[in-house]
Amino acid sequence: MDAIQFILEGLNQRRNRMQGKVELQVSHGDVYLASFDFNSPATDEEIKQLENDYEVVLPKEYKEFLKIHNGAKLFDIGYGECTRIFSIEEVYDVANTMPEISSSLLPFASYPSIMFYLDLTREKKYIFSNESSPDFNFFSQNFTEWLSAIIQANGRPFWDWTPQMLYRTIDNTELRVKDWLIKGFE
Repeated sequence: MDAIQFILEGLNQRRNRMQGKVELQVSHGDVYLASFDFNSPATDEEIKQLENDYEVVLPKEYKEFLKIHNGAKLFDIGYGECTRIFSIEEVYDVANTMPEISSSLLPFASYPSIMFYLDLTREKKYIFSNESSPDFNFFSQNFTEWLSAIIQANGRPFWDWTPQMLYRTIDNTELRVKDWLIKGFE
């Protein structure tokens, strides 16, 4: 069993205990039942078409996820609060609204006000996020690590627990240190 399958199997074991849902305690002690929607698998042809259209080779573990579930909605507690891993069709839809980004950053997921990207110029650690700014925050994770972190954090924004210190911009793939880290909190 590969890592993606193993991670999803662990989540399914938790979901099976409560008829497909997971009980979550979120900020301020509120408790919610989170639901999940998993799409049917993508075909090898659909994945290859995506790679051909963007002239890239997608990360192996991301392709493994797509072969299991062509998109998913994780930890949906209502009110639009959930993590969405895009289907291939949604990747096209989102990427087409941002053509200046899709040459090196491919959108693959979102959490209410955050978009997650695969940096196709990197091989090992390639997850970045963006909250409508020119900076794309570096997560130092691959897809497997990112998915595992989302599940371990029960869908909560684990990236807020520690500051993201490195970033890149659309037109420069070089990692840079955030100014506040260098200058301090003025």
